[in-house]
Amino acid sequence: MENKASCSLLLLLASLNLVFFFPSCSASASSFNVVSFGAKADGKSDSTKAFLDAWAQACGSATAATVYVPKGKFLLPNAVFAGQCKSRKITIRIDGTLVAPSDYNVIGNSDYWLLFQQVNGVTINGGILDGQGTALWACKNSGKSCPGGATSISFMNSNNVVINGLTSQNSQLYHIVFNGCNNVKMQGVRISASGTSPNTDGIHVQLSTDVSIYNTRIATGDDCDLEEPGVQNVTVKTATFTGTQNGVRIKSWGRPSNGFARNILFQHAVMTNVQNPIIIDQNYCPDNKNCPGKVSGVKISDVTYQDVHGTSATTVAVKFDCSSKYPCSRIRMENVKLTYNNQPASASCSHADGTTFGLEKLRLKGNATTIILPFRIDGTLVALADYNFIESADYWLVFYHVDGVWIISGTLDGQGTLKFMNSNNSRIYGLMSINSQMFHIVIHKCDNVNLQGVTVLAPWDSPNTDEIHLEFSSNVTIMNSNIGTGDDCVSISPGTNNLWVEGVACGPGHGTSIGGLGKEEDKDGLQNVTFTGIDNRVRIKTWAKPSGGFVSDILFQNATINNAKNPIIIDQNYIDHKEKCPYQNQPAKALCSHVDGSTRGAKPDGVTDSSKAFLDAWTKACGSTEAAMIYVPEGRFLLGNTAFEGACKNNDITIRIDGTLVAPVDYNALRNAGYWLLFHRVDGVWISGGTFDGQGAGLWACKKAGKSCPIGATTLKFINSKNSGIYGLKSINSQKFHILIHKCDNVKVQGVTISAPWDSPNTDGIHVELSNNVTIMNSNIGTGDDCVSVGRGTNNLWVKGIACGPGHGISIGSLGKEQNEAGVQNVTVETVKFTRTDNGLRIKTWAKPSSSFVSNILFLNVTMNNVKNPIIIDQNYCPHKKNCPDQVSGVKISDVTYRDIFGTSATEVGVKFNCSSHNPCSGITLEDLKLTYKNQPAKASCSHVVGSAREIQHLVIRRQVKIKDYSKIRMTLINLDVMRYET
Repeated sequence: MENKASCSLLLLLASLNLVFFFPSCSASASSFNVVSFGAKADGKSDSTKAFLDAWAQACGSATAATVYVPKGKFLLPNAVFAGQCKSRKITIRIDGTLVAPSDYNVIGNSDYWLLFQQVNGVTINGGILDGQGTALWACKNSGKSCPGGATSISFMNSNNVVINGLTSQNSQLYHIVFNGCNNVKMQGVRISASGTSPNTDGIHVQLSTDVSIYNTRIATGDDCDLEEPGVQNVTVKTATFTGTQNGVRIKSWGRPSNGFARNILFQHAVMTNVQNPIIIDQNYCPDNKNCPGKVSGVKISDVTYQDVHGTSATTVAVKFDCSSKYPCSRIRMENVKLTYNNQPASASCSHADGTTFGLEKLRLKGNATTIILPFRIDGTLVALADYNFIESADYWLVFYHVDGVWIISGTLDGQGTLKFMNSNNSRIYGLMSINSQMFHIVIHKCDNVNLQGVTVLAPWDSPNTDEIHLEFSSNVTIMNSNIGTGDDCVSISPGTNNLWVEGVACGPGHGTSIGGLGKEEDKDGLQNVTFTGIDNRVRIKTWAKPSGGFVSDILFQNATINNAKNPIIIDQNYIDHKEKCPYQNQPAKALCSHVDGSTRGAKPDGVTDSSKAFLDAWTKACGSTEAAMIYVPEGRFLLGNTAFEGACKNNDITIRIDGTLVAPVDYNALRNAGYWLLFHRVDGVWISGGTFDGQGAGLWACKKAGKSCPIGATTLKFINSKNSGIYGLKSINSQKFHILIHKCDNVKVQGVTISAPWDSPNTDGIHVELSNNVTIMNSNIGTGDDCVSVGRGTNNLWVKGIACGPGHGISIGSLGKEQNEAGVQNVTVETVKFTRTDNGLRIKTWAKPSSSFVSNILFLNVTMNNVKNPIIIDQNYCPHKKNCPDQVSGVKISDVTYRDIFGTSATEVGVKFNCSSHNPCSGITLEDLKLTYKNQPAKASCSHVVGSAREIQHLVIRRQVKIKDYSKIRMTLINLDVMRYET
């Protein structure tokens, strides 16, 4: 039993509502008043038979039907409303109250009070359900033998259910249950029970899909949340929790299971004095019974907490207590701001993997496995001036066995060393380290460490003050740093593998040094190291004594040497006078191979076909059992259709490109393959840098001339792939799409530049379809079509930091071209700037029958600069007016939020919602919109849309549909001083 005060799910929260509602005309429905069938509104007479008789009439109707319950109290014991009905649309309108028997034994052992079974198209509007559970709660709380209790209202194996404005109070057990249901929508529901009422969950959902809950307030003695193994694609947003035991919780039993919870989004939640604001508990085991090993088998993945803020009633506001066997994976925290007693709250994390962004006011502690723990330093950390204080500890600050620690900016005035030991997934950005006693930064037995923008200073004569020292570590990157010390700028010791050093300015000091290896008779070596764009000498140094060590696959490139004593040196006769080197003239074993690192056989002349050379390099990298890198140096490399096929023996292949890949100028050379460069069934492929030139101008000219031309090739395709990324790539002049991500999972695109002329046909920048967990960030895109287009089957897409223009904007769709087509859900587009584009934020569907859908979309913090259609939903797309029977879209669009959208429109209408007359857009929310046209308020045109708005400025609302019966239009206006309504 859990005590709670109140929990309100205020989805589509709006303090002031602007509702656009234009219903379509329909035939009059048959109406059945329960009183006409003998129901008594006295709260004493059993009205069950009357209700069931009215239901039977409605269920048997061949047309839409309504069961009407007038004002008054109607007593009902157990009642089962069974399908399958002839009518596909039954509305139960309740103006009165349905009352359960006060004697809990009457219904207490039947599991349900009111049951709807195998129904389709049932809508419940209004009314109160009073479960009269007080007596049963008292029985349970006293420890007596009592019935289990009845759920107030249950829907089982039902579809297309809507509950509007219902109030459920004092249920014996759960208030509302959905079991085995599909397409359920609840709005404006109010649920209440005493804080000491046991097991009175507000809403319980299991084995169900497409369930939406809006504007609902719940205050019970148990859960407001949804919990059950085998849960996916759940969104809870704009929720307020007040005095509850938990806020947003995921709970699983501590025992074996095949269950899972994935693709969960908690968004815009406010916590007020909540005991556990954010919690994952995978060790649930009441009374410690039936939990062998106490290890949960439930797999929890892809859970996002976005914009969660407020106060915690306990010190620990975030608790991730995940399964040790199946750690929580891809947990994402964005803009979480939680406090306890006006101080930053704490977080406890066990067996959890993920990332955080914009985390404020939160102390992180515990043994988190990969959640990012950022240390933001604006000041200076100073060691004691007395060097004896540190003595021989060999470090000043040490991070030991940490995972995901990021140090951001700040100064270390050292007298000592900063050390990372046995740690993973760490970052050091913008740090300055000065005057260390010995090494400034040491990376020891670590994996996946990135140092960028670091500055290190010590006098030229300061002994052993190496800046960055690495040993027994893998996958380390050092970039864009300035180093001047009394020893090596970067020193690399045995056991280092996969090191990338780029853009390092070194001096004074001893340069960049690999060594000294071979001091001991062991087999630790060093391999796969790349130095590019460094300043000062490069050295490999080994001891002149027996050893099994080795050095292999080292690349030095683009180095600038300025008055260095030994610009390039390999010294295998290193001697320290304190050491004995009995075999001084028999140097350690060293193998220096593949020093050039280039793709063998490729010609950087832009004329010779290098496809085979690239594929040969790929075959070697793909066949490697360890992490591998393919390097493309400067120059222009001509490639025809090239397919890089998996599955590979390793899942860490980096393709580093400093040159340009060029498609054939003859567009017929790529034929109709559909791609130029294809990655198929790959896992863990990372493309870094480089330019792809699709040379599409010839094909565009052919198409514009109306000639018979090939369809065109997409420049870069990822198909059936996962855990891959594209960083810093430039794609220009593609024949068709520049980048396409199809049937992929966990793909990141960051820092890309895409360009093609504004009139180049179908040159979408990035197209995503049938894919999950794709991130597109910090990119500049200007093409002849959509900057980013979102196709069917896209789930959990995050787009942030995009500059778009020229082009057609960011589009979801077009969807619904086929009858049975996967939908799009859980898409966030934020911090985007559109400049002179045809569209800004667009959702587009075909005007034809389809089972597709668009749901849970957030457009946030968007700037419009002279955009033709800043905000548009177009459900009447039908090129050439062909194959669109009745011109009505079947795609259902729901739960779309536009927040903080501002700027200028190039046309009079800044917001256009042209939704389907068959499936009106629902749950559309406008918040903080400021759009102008020629320094005057822009207008909005809305057809077949239901939603809410608040803080709308500089916008004129205009209705463009013809409806004679104006009583069917519900319109509430806000901010009348800045808005006008035009008929």
